[in-house]
Order: sequence, then structure tokens, then C-alpha cells
Amino acid sequence: MQPDVTEPAIPHFVPTPDGRFSLSRLTEELRATSLFESTGQAARTLVKRRELTVVLVLLRADAVLHEHRVAQPVSIQAVSGRATLRLGAASSELVAGDLQILAPGAEHDVEAREETALLITIPAPGHPQS
Repeated sequence: MQPDVTEPAIPHFVPTPDGRFSLSRLTEELRATSLFESTGQAARTLVKRRELTVVLVLLRADAVLHEHRVAQPVSIQAVSGRATLRLGAASSELVAGDLQILAPGAEHDVEAREETALLITIPAPGHPQS
């Protein structure tokens, strides 16, 4: 089971009135947390709605999100940095600007090659878009 990399002291972020998030500012805030300082990993849930969850994850170089799976399809967007995504025996590099779509139930892990921020989007189970 993957450890919880969220820091409870950080509340869910409220976007600007037009629904916009500053990912660079949020990445800086994650970098400043004691959790990132001690573990090299931190995350913040940006959106958690009935139909959708969006999470920003920051990984220090060489940090690993160990193998796990999600029942729904998942998108992983590299906001900054460079990471290796492993899907079974296959692996691919994710660099800033890349977007990877994972099929439902795909076992995967991610290893940061340098400090990396990832934006992860997961539709809710049973939602018509999942």
C-alpha cells in the first residue's frame, strides 16, 4: 500500500474565482512543507468532487511512488522535472509538458529523476466519463 503523502496541515486549496490554480505557486508551497523536507514527497488535493479528483504531487530527485493501481483511468501530467513511469515491464520518461493516460487498473510506479511535480487526475468510480 502506498503511503499517504499529503500533509494534513494544508487545507484543500481554493482556486481563483474563475477556477484557475497557480501550479508553480502550489509547487513552491509543497516544497516548503515539513513532509517534503523529511520524506521527499508531498501532495495536495486541488479538486475533490463527486465526479473528479485532481492532485498535485511533488517528488524530490530519486523519490519513488511505489507500485500501485487505481480502478479508474488516470492522467499523469508532468508539470516540471523528469520522471520514469513504469507500467509492468515497460517504462517511459515523463518530462515537463508530457501527459500520460493510464488504463483502469494499470499497475504503475513513478521514480523522479530530478525534482518533479505531477498533476494527477482521476474520475470518480462509476462516473460516465471513467
